[in-house]
Amino acid sequence: MSVETTTLTIKEIFEDSFKKLFSNNFGPLFTYMLYPILGQMFGIAIAIVPALILPIITMTGGNASAMLPVVILGALIGLPLFCHAFWKYIVRTAALCTISKELINSGKLADFKPAEEQIRKRSSAYIKLLLWIALICIVFLVPICVIFVPFLTSLATMPIVTQMLVTIPVTFIFTLIGFVLPFAFLPTFALNPDFSAMETLKRTFELARSCFGETLIFLSLVSVICVLLNLASSVPFVGIVVAPVVTIITALLIPLLVTHWYLKLEAN
Repeated sequence: MSVETTTLTIKEIFEDSFKKLFSNNFGPLFTYMLYPILGQMFGIAIAIVPALILPIITMTGGNASAMLPVVILGALIGLPLFCHAFWKYIVRTAALCTISKELINSGKLADFKPAEEQIRKRSSAYIKLLLWIALICIVFLVPICVIFVPFLTSLATMPIVTQMLVTIPVTFIFTLIGFVLPFAFLPTFALNPDFSAMETLKRTFELARSCFGETLIFLSLVSVICVLLNLASSVPFVGIVVAPVVTIITALLIPLLVTHWYLKLEAN
């Protein structure tokens, strides 16, 4: 059943997104993002863990030279695995915006392959867009780092309440700018096949400016959800199992939410 996106409030967009994600659609979507997430995690682990063990063997007087081939092999296997999974992640994240549009409008999942192929064919423009987004995030984050780094360096000596007052806003701001904000550009790119990187940036800023206050509130709420999900994955002992699941849910939920919001802004 089609959703009249223009009339939805922020609360209704969140409710509709959660409902459509955690329904019969969750299994196929979860499987779709399983390799990009786990591939990155395993790739990093395979590449880094042997390199971390090597100094320990050296300090304990073990035969470090015997471990060296394992370190090299780990890098040769882990780094390509990570790069391939990361590329799949950024392509499928954009493709999820096209998939999310169909899910929002009809309640049904679109075919994954055409959506992904459309992004892959525009890989040059997509990479340019990602570089511009990275630059924008850096421009916003550098002044924040300058302000907060002096506090973070002396964080351990502060009272617990002060630590919380510093770390909570810093975590939220970094999540908003460094993680959620980049997703906000993806629906404009994915749902406008003729747009270049610059046209995507221009149109996204135009839409955000047309409803700036509500857009900021919406992205802030998305950031709060991301922070809470991240806290769930940082629970000792449980986190190592929960983290991949939480990461996949986050990778599915954010494109769905920002696409919902994009359709609302575009229709106004």
